[in-house]
Amino acid sequence: MLHSQLPNETWDTIIDFLHSDHPSLVVCSLVCRSWLPTSRYHLFERIVLRSQHNQQKFLRSTTGMTLQNCTFGGYTHRLEMYGNCAKSPWVPDRTTLFPWDLCEAIISRLPLFSAITSLHLSGINWDQMHAIVVPSVMSIFWNITELDLTDMLWEDPVCLIEFLVAFPMLEQLRICAGGLTTNDSPERVACYKLGTRLRRLVLKAILIESRVANFGYLFKWLLMQRPPLDYLEIDMSFHSPMVFSGGLADYIGFIRNLRDVRHFVVAPPQMERSITPSQPVLDLSHWTNLRVLHYRQYPSDVLYPWQHHLQQSISKIQQLQELRIQLSFGLYDSTSLNAVFHWEELDNVLSNLPNLNVVQFALKGIESETADLKGEKRLLSYKLPRCTSRGILSVTEVVDDYV
Repeated sequence: MLHSQLPNETWDTIIDFLHSDHPSLVVCSLVCRSWLPTSRYHLFERIVLRSQHNQQKFLRSTTGMTLQNCTFGGYTHRLEMYGNCAKSPWVPDRTTLFPWDLCEAIISRLPLFSAITSLHLSGINWDQMHAIVVPSVMSIFWNITELDLTDMLWEDPVCLIEFLVAFPMLEQLRICAGGLTTNDSPERVACYKLGTRLRRLVLKAILIESRVANFGYLFKWLLMQRPPLDYLEIDMSFHSPMVFSGGLADYIGFIRNLRDVRHFVVAPPQMERSITPSQPVLDLSHWTNLRVLHYRQYPSDVLYPWQHHLQQSISKIQQLQELRIQLSFGLYDSTSLNAVFHWEELDNVLSNLPNLNVVQFALKGIESETADLKGEKRLLSYKLPRCTSRGILSVTEVVDDYV
């Protein structure tokens, strides 16, 4: 029977076996070329190496493969590698994360998947992987466009910068890290040039081994690169005033030298009422292309300084179309929604923005004996009457945190 006359059930059975761990079927080029329908290419789109079982499965599946007979390697576009060393609160069960005992064997198979454009590394010990993984990854995946580095502790930011510049095609970068502290001069990395395609940047400081990331040095380097970003997200909510004070000038300098940002997400550090930055930390008036501003905060931890600068900055962004404010109230939070902003001033500012069509408040942790979502909606409608009359105000509840 010709393969084109096979019933659909037979196709599915063949492809399901093809996707198994049996090397005899996996390496069969006849099956790969003639029996793999377009609708099933998604089965090979992503490789996930999380546990030792995943490692062994990957090695069995690629046994005997070469660049000539690995047909589906060209359809694999994402690689995810998870380690077991990041002592992060976001990794609840580290026993499920694999040791790198098969690391060299895995790296030897990666050239089969040089079409990969998305790379995700999570919980990796940089010192442990540097000698084996880094040179191979940097040489094999030169065409990476999306890079995600999550739950990683970096002792030296220069190592991170050296890694980033190995991907000249990079368009999206996400760094969720701890550490990155150094006293070195920025001139040390002045020779490292970032690719010119970076459009999306996410920087999130987290706590790993009692160390929060200090992005100050990275801000200085990015300032020299001037990437053409249109999406920028900076989460510094884990910072205390003392930790962040040294990097505030670097952050402001980086922000001031961007011009093309259209979507900005910011989660400020945890400052006290009495600590008011002398400089306008949210002066975005020069961002003539900014359309969406998403502001996230724990109101009790940082009440006045950043909100004050936010209101001042918004008044100058005439082209703004969407303002999204996410407020997370703690379990023992005594701050009410009523005390977060100078509401009359905010309402006046928003009513004078001609292009604004969305004002959204996303609230988390408001359920209590004295507050609920309906009540907060009524409160905001009362506090922002001009926005309410224009029909642009909405209030939602956040179920999951924005981690």
